[in-house]
Amino acid sequence: MPHAHDHCNHLPGETCPGDHDTPPRLVPPPLSLYVHLPWCVRKCPYCDFNSHQAKGELPFDAYIDALLRDLDQDLPLVWGRVVHSVFFGGGTPSLFPPEAIDRFLQQASARLRFAPNAEITLETNPGTAEHGRFDRYRAAGVNRLSFGIQMARPRAR
Repeated sequence: MPHAHDHCNHLPGETCPGDHDTPPRLVPPPLSLYVHLPWCVRKCPYCDFNSHQAKGELPFDAYIDALLRDLDQDLPLVWGRVVHSVFFGGGTPSLFPPEAIDRFLQQASARLRFAPNAEITLETNPGTAEHGRFDRYRAAGVNRLSFGIQMARPRAR
């Protein structure tokens, strides 16, 4: 025989939504950040992304400042969500020095909670960063590199 509560009807052994001391906790979905760094050594003929050929010195600090201001504006939309991945795409993000990537990641992780095993990817092209620079990207928190398949075909570059 169903047992009557004032908030639900259930069979013996079943629980009603209000039977527990703590309400069910909603876990917000994980968060992935895409960070667009739009400059390239040159604009590839196949590329239709928002990217621009670098002319002169790039405004690394000013651009990182602008990205952080943009992130600050969106923080109320993502409170409580844990960052599981960050993807630096472009353009050619490896044109940015490791120190700029480090600064962004440090500032972003001061504003948002990052998962301990968050995947931090940097899109790169051969010839835009010498070998020693990759150690510095790693020290900044980058744990994955992304190379486009077009890099395997010299004519595509």
